[in-house]
Amino acid sequence: MALRRDGRSRAPWALASALGLAGWMIPALAGATPGRAARLGGVQAQGPATRSVTAIHHNPAMLGAIRGFAFEVNLRGGLDHRVAQREGIDASGSPNGQLGGRANLVDPVIGGFIGGSFMLDPVAIGIGIYDLSNRYRWDTEDPYRYQLADDPDLRGGSLDLHHDFSLAVAWNAARRFRIGGAVHFPVLHQSASRDDDTFLTGSPDQMNGVGCGNLTDAEAEDPRCAERIFVRTTSSRFNLNATIGVAVAINDDWTLGLRFRTRPWIGRGRVQMEGRAFICLPDEAADAELYPTALPRCSESPSGSVAAEVILPREVAFGVSGRVGQQRRWQLDLNAFWIDRCDGLPSKCTARSARQLSFVGLPQEAAVLPETPHYRGYSDIFGLELWGRYRLGRGGPPRNEGGAPDSSRVARAEGSNTGSAQPAQPEGPRDGGFDRRIQTSLLFGAGVTSPGVQRGAVTVVESERWQLSANLGARIRLPRRAKARARGAWYLAPGYGLDLGLPTRVTGDVAAYDPAAALEFADSGRDINGPGADAVLAGRARPTNAGSVQQTVHTFTFGFGWSEIGL
Repeated sequence: MALRRDGRSRAPWALASALGLAGWMIPALAGATPGRAARLGGVQAQGPATRSVTAIHHNPAMLGAIRGFAFEVNLRGGLDHRVAQREGIDASGSPNGQLGGRANLVDPVIGGFIGGSFMLDPVAIGIGIYDLSNRYRWDTEDPYRYQLADDPDLRGGSLDLHHDFSLAVAWNAARRFRIGGAVHFPVLHQSASRDDDTFLTGSPDQMNGVGCGNLTDAEAEDPRCAERIFVRTTSSRFNLNATIGVAVAINDDWTLGLRFRTRPWIGRGRVQMEGRAFICLPDEAADAELYPTALPRCSESPSGSVAAEVILPREVAFGVSGRVGQQRRWQLDLNAFWIDRCDGLPSKCTARSARQLSFVGLPQEAAVLPETPHYRGYSDIFGLELWGRYRLGRGGPPRNEGGAPDSSRVARAEGSNTGSAQPAQPEGPRDGGFDRRIQTSLLFGAGVTSPGVQRGAVTVVESERWQLSANLGARIRLPRRAKARARGAWYLAPGYGLDLGLPTRVTGDVAAYDPAAALEFADSGRDINGPGADAVLAGRARPTNAGSVQQTVHTFTFGFGWSEIGL
């Protein structure tokens, strides 16, 4: 453990300072699929077998491989760019197969991680605060108002924010076996803003005078029939879930890791959400005096209450990490993971794709029902990642899997061709006890992720389909003191990540959102056993989402940290 000149430990002070930054940093931070820990460590290696502070999330057992004290901060920022085209519709709202104009929608990508770990051999303790791929959706255009509506008065749009505060512990049960666990306290914030088409609800006689059926010239998606729904919710009750992990060091170079993350323990895996809801008239329609009902305009609308439930997934991940090449310059980490969003064997989340919204205090003129499903069409997610690190220059002496210099491999690395051992060479130039050398490593990564949303449910909000990822960066260890009492080192890790989503074409025959089902249900007298009822009860009897979407995400990362014994 590093000591100050007065002999007192610096680790507790540094850990408190690092975590103190989180109080203002993480709330200001906010992608990938929401809830997934993408680039938690920037473009540095991360996963169930990786020796990193991000093991607080990925596999707590690997904290036992970090000697001394270490802390790490990673910041992410970038652009989420979606290119969308929507099919035209006929008078009843059904898609006609002809793609309309192209829309370029751009939203920010913001996120971060801050954490620290401290070894009290054989036990290591870690604490971290971070986001799990927060997603912002604000940019939209008029043809997509039924998927995403932006209202300046309501500060509308779609947000899906998930922050975890995590406490982790690892135990070095044997020389090559570690076990660890972590408790996560999730904090969620979600909002959604869209327009509903009351033309699809039928005649005003069937809806007690609500809707636009009294307009004889109305057609589907008539702006006079728009009803805006905006909800903003936050997790309202205490909840927690856990991660259990193990790690096995096969030898000094290779490690295997496995971890399992549970659903929330309270509420049968559900996180309770509460907030405010606005059911109102879009201002542009009110200004044109086109709307036939007495709903208040959004700029003047009072809010009601809304409650919802969010089901967080289970996760299973496996990783292998190892060093190869001359002087072990190459570090490779391979990870595979499964995010179980569908409760059990892989499926299309048929019973869990809708978030039930419960409204209180609805305006009498509103067409939306007090219990309204919000369909999202999720799927289980599978992924494969490869992370790499190549150390440039002479480098220091080889290190064993615990981070300490390996004397046997020093001898092999520095010995002659006959195998005779020679004294280890110095690590680099020093001046007055100060190591002036800057050590640089190249970082790279690649991955593939399966769709998080079913093809038929893709919209400009839920657009995560097959995704290819690439990462490139550097890790720069700054000059450090060479004295034994102050051997810790700072490092910087800038990088860039690209996520390329494959183009997705949603045709009318596979589109999950079906306006024809809403009309059939209305014509049946709203018989819950009649035609169209299944789509209505699932929240899919809405304006069509037929069209095409392609997503590209550019992410710039910057990490920095300090470790008592180099990572």
